[in-house]
Amino acid sequence: MDFLASRNDLRILNACVPRKDEEKAFERLIDRLNVHMKKKSNFLADGDMNAQVIVIIDQGKDYTGIVRRMRRFNMMPSKFGWWPGVGASKNKPITQVIEDLVFRDSKKSSFIQFADFCAYALLRSENQLPPKNVYNIQMAFDRLKPVLETRAFGGDPRKLGIIRET
Repeated sequence: MDFLASRNDLRILNACVPRKDEEKAFERLIDRLNVHMKKKSNFLADGDMNAQVIVIIDQGKDYTGIVRRMRRFNMMPSKFGWWPGVGASKNKPITQVIEDLVFRDSKKSSFIQFADFCAYALLRSENQLPPKNVYNIQMAFDRLKPVLETRAFGGDPRKLGIIRET
C-alpha cells in the first residue's frame, strides 16, 4: 500500500456496492474514468493532445458489452435536476476509453495484483472481519489516500471518493 501511495503518477478510482449492483458500479467507474481523462486533457500542454485510456481488468466477468453500449448511449442525469434545452437526462457517450476491455490473468500481472489488493483492502475497511483486524487489514485502504481520486464520488461519507450508490 505504501508503494502505491508513493506513486505521484497514479490515481485510484474505486467502488463499494452490494454484489447485485456490481454491473452498475462498473458502469459508474467507467463513466468517472472517462470524466477524469477529459479533465486531464484540459491540462495537457499540447492542445492537440487528448488523454485517453485503455482499461485492463482481471479475467472473469466480461463487461465489454457495457463499455461498447456506453460509447453510443450513456444517459446521465443532471446533478441540478435539468439540462437546459434537453431535460432531466442527457446522452453523454464515453469518448476517452479507446479500446475494448483488455483481460489479464492476475497470476501473470502485477498491475492486476495491485488492483486486487486495493479492492480487498477496501472490502475489509468497509466489512471488517475481527480475525483479520488482528493484522490491521481494516486500516490498509486508508494508506492509499494520497492516490485516491476523491472527486470520483462527492457523496462518499468517508471523503475518499468511493462510489457507493448506483
